[in-house]
Amino acid sequence: MFLKVYLTLFLTLSAALSAAGASEYFVGPEGSDQTHDGRSRETAFATIQRGVDALETGDVLTIKPGEYRESVERADLGGEDAETVIRAHIPGTVLLRGDVEAPQFEPADGYRFVYKAPFDREAQAVNEVDTLRIFESVPNVPDVEFNPGSFHYDPDAQMLYMSTADLQPPETHRYTISLPAERGGLFLERPERVRIEGLSVRGFNGKEPLSRLHGGDSHADACVWGIYIFHAKDTVVRDVTAYLNGGGIALMSRPGRGGNLVENCNVYANHSRHGEPNANIFGKRTNNDILRRIYSYKGKVRFHVAIDGSEHRIEDSRGWGLFQDKAGTGGVISGVATTGVISGRRTVHHSLMRRGSAGENNIRLNEESDLDMEREFADPANLDFRLQSTSRFRGSGQEGADRGPYPYEPNIFYLAPRGDDEADGLSIDTAWATLQRAMQELSPGDTLYLEEGPYGADFQLDMDGESEEAAEPVHIRGRGREPVRITGDLQIEQGRNFRFTRLEFAGAIDIHGG
Repeated sequence: MFLKVYLTLFLTLSAALSAAGASEYFVGPEGSDQTHDGRSRETAFATIQRGVDALETGDVLTIKPGEYRESVERADLGGEDAETVIRAHIPGTVLLRGDVEAPQFEPADGYRFVYKAPFDREAQAVNEVDTLRIFESVPNVPDVEFNPGSFHYDPDAQMLYMSTADLQPPETHRYTISLPAERGGLFLERPERVRIEGLSVRGFNGKEPLSRLHGGDSHADACVWGIYIFHAKDTVVRDVTAYLNGGGIALMSRPGRGGNLVENCNVYANHSRHGEPNANIFGKRTNNDILRRIYSYKGKVRFHVAIDGSEHRIEDSRGWGLFQDKAGTGGVISGVATTGVISGRRTVHHSLMRRGSAGENNIRLNEESDLDMEREFADPANLDFRLQSTSRFRGSGQEGADRGPYPYEPNIFYLAPRGDDEADGLSIDTAWATLQRAMQELSPGDTLYLEEGPYGADFQLDMDGESEEAAEPVHIRGRGREPVRITGDLQIEQGRNFRFTRLEFAGAIDIHGG
């Protein structure tokens, strides 16, 4: 359903482009920068840089699925008269990479925990991809021995030395090596009405601090970013994933610029010892900029310093780690849920945090005694902090409001092996026992959580009659961290937009007319 709707929007936008006289360019791994004009899928450019260079105000660059090992930069892209677009043809299928796969390591003579491999390029970082760790450079090989999770590159011998984070052999992990890339993955200077959509960016880093760019900010410019939007105006970064970079997404405004939006982005495990450490998203000199629906972990999301009179916001976001507005008196943090800290200079409300700033209708977990999160929230282990029907936070806020980012709605149901089909299913203590009972109640937009354990009976899903475009997803999810195993057969008749997460199916899955 998602792919069909996305392609419909894709064709609609293409038709609008033709009517408006704008151009659409294409990039693909099989393309050519020398012999192709980029104006069709068959004559696509080979590099994103070539495609970005071709864009005029109002044009669209569509990037075909694949991996692109390059750094992309452009100044003065876009303009106020029309939106200029850089997009993945299918969101999540375009990876802009600053790293390469690691060579094969072997033990280094004279050391217990040091491994070596020939490498002919200056290594900027070693990324332990399976654990989401970024190793930092140390001055010599003996330091590698005594600093687990570090590396040293010898340019004369063209040899890379490394110790793993857990002191196990390198073959027990997966590694990539970040290569030099001064301005990171995608660097846009003074963009206006540009939309960046659907890209993933990984592996851009630097072992030395960068010089400041064009009088920029030392925090932002000292490290290498996956995406850096510098002195941007009315620019949108949407549906982007940035991970294992020196920094994830940097956004800098200034007087006369701003009004930028970063939304629906996944940012995690970005780290550099230079500049702003552990920065998943960093906004500086904000000017009416908004961060919305950000999913962040192993790092922080932060606004720092604002233009006078700016009304900037961080809203409807979640993650592990810090969410901070240190930008000035015009900032608002709203609807954020984190197991870390929320810090705001002005207003923090309808949010959930381990500890942090006071405000209206917040939940601060460190202030709650005898708190059993499994009986308060839908699935706290996986950051779903929607309230159960029996939660203490219902009606406990100002003027009887629900506290936290998600006011209670009776659209989340629970299933447990110890449950009771005569119960209402709206909390873990009143869970149903069988999938057959749950199937009688589910409607578009509902979520069904299954507690750990086996579920043996066959069951059928049928949502016939819902229009494909209008139907909201039905989410059926395993709850918590332990396995949820469905041993019976699943049959879906005329089903539309079902989404299954964290489930093991041992039986058959039979789909008809879905």
